Amino acid sequence: MHRLILPIMVVALVGLVLSVVGLVVTARRLGSSPAAPDLTPDPAVAGLRVPEFRMRDQTGAERTEAMFEGRVTVLDFTFTHCPFACPIMVLAMNDLATALKGTSVRFASISVDPERDTPARLMEYATEKELDLSRWTFLTGDKKDVERIVMGALQFALGPDPERTIPLPDGTTMQNITHPTRLILIGPQREVLGMYDPNRPDEMGTLERRARAIAGSLAKPNVQPVPGSPR
Repeated sequence: MHRLILPIMVVALVGLVLSVVGLVVTARRLGSSPAAPDLTPDPAVAGLRVPEFRMRDQTGAERTEAMFEGRVTVLDFTFTHCPFACPIMVLAMNDLATALKGTSVRFASISVDPERDTPARLMEYATEKELDLSRWTFLTGDKKDVERIVMGALQFALGPDPERTIPLPDGTTMQNITHPTRLILIGPQREVLGMYDPNRPDEMGTLERRARAIAGSLAKPNVQPVPGSPR
């Protein structure tokens, strides 16, 4: 009887050891595999996409929608004389640019006051703020084109705010402009992936992690477009 028990115990012990080894190897593989980047648009923004456009950057060079293609971009809408939401937005964008330095993430700001925000003014503003223009592009263009992007394609409110006036350096004033105040994550096919509140550190952390993950994945040839997204 004892002779039968010993071989059975040995076999059981070997089986247990092999099972444990298998679990450890599997756990290590799962732990070392990076999480798949989330290229699926959030439900609230599903179907929104940066349209075709022609605008000028801070150097006066022409830019088109192609600047958003094949990469991940954080986009906002601003104007250089804005004293309300814009300072917080530019600070949040700059913090993200610093945190994401060394990645392929790019940043873009479209002026909602193209009458005053000429390329020269945008360059002056970015220089004053010491912003990294090698990764951050400021855009200005025809007012109707800006409205088409903001209100038409992205479905934001945009227009004059007669309740608040803004003093200008030349002694005149302008009406405030109601415009989007979220930072917008744009995917490699110009699709809107999500919108984030620059006043909330938790949302900025989520935006940073998501942008970093997507940017890292775009260098890999096996990343496929989201099913049903435009090509």
